[in-house]
Amino acid sequence: ESVAHILSDSGKREFTSGRTGTLTITDEQQNNITKIITNLSNAITTPNLSTEDSRIFIPDRGDIINALDFAADVFIQDDDEIVGIELKSVRPNSGEMRGEKEKILNGKAALYRKYPGKNIKFFIGFPFDPTSSCDNQTQCDKSQFMHSIINLNKFFSQEEVLLSSELWDYLS
Repeated sequence: ESVAHILSDSGKREFTSGRTGTLTITDEQQNNITKIITNLSNAITTPNLSTEDSRIFIPDRGDIINALDFAADVFIQDDDEIVGIELKSVRPNSGEMRGEKEKILNGKAALYRKYPGKNIKFFIGFPFDPTSSCDNQTQCDKSQFMHSIINLNKFFSQEEVLLSSELWDYLS
């Protein structure tokens, strides 16, 4: 995490009741997040970043509610864009991907409301690829890696995952 902060000239940001305060989303955003997670869990749909974003990046309609507490291990902010990256171990616990996806969707929805007009991106990042058979650990086969993590393919599209050199290049 500290290397990621140095490379990106950023830091960790927590949006929790104990830190900067819980952010808010609309009940319509929350309902859409619940539908996305349910459909992914039941294999009714497959991960699709643009479709998911179109369901959570919506104008305020309905009641305003508290978003789930979340943190971005890497939080990058500039004039046009907000980027959050959740850094993970290359061997996450079984069943963790559903919760990560839900947290990221809630985080994106809340950041969309907090920073109107900015492009919001949120990634899940892995520092290296343990499935790589080559000596150079910056090389990777993202598809192979994603198949090696339980439910990663079920909840995340490849464009939401930064792996190995892709992560480090993005941060620098």
